[in-house]
Amino acid sequence: HRWDLPIHLLDSIFYCNRNSICENISNWDKIFDEYSDDEHFNTSPSDLLNQLQEEIFTGYDNHFLQKNPHLVLLDQKFYHSQLKPILAQWALLWLLKHFVGFNSSKNNNNNKNPKVSTVSNKILLDYIQGNNINDNREVIENNLLNESKKLLNF
Repeated sequence: HRWDLPIHLLDSIFYCNRNSICENISNWDKIFDEYSDDEHFNTSPSDLLNQLQEEIFTGYDNHFLQKNPHLVLLDQKFYHSQLKPILAQWALLWLLKHFVGFNSSKNNNNNKNPKVSTVSNKILLDYIQGNNINDNREVIENNLLNESKKLLNF
């Protein structure tokens, strides 16, 4: 899995020129449908890609990004405010697909869905973006299995 996450993230960037991704978008739609919520993780994979494409083109137009000879970030504020939130949600899709499980003591007793997380999407998104890490560390430490914590820290 080590290189799968960076490839997944790069695939979203390349979408801006190709209007397609390597993996079938329906695979990500299934993950989204299973884990989305109304408040923090509520943008479909297709919409995330379209938002990212729009922001990248905005970045080119406003000289926040350089297009040639390849994509270059010229303005870190633009990245943190516009690109990072979208890329964090795109990364969360991958993480939710590859998490090895969640702390079984926190799952429902009938074990029908062993991947039901007790860590909210908001906490995961904050952690991915480097926000409130110290506040969220205990929840992550207590509720994700070690393999999932390793994936989250990629």
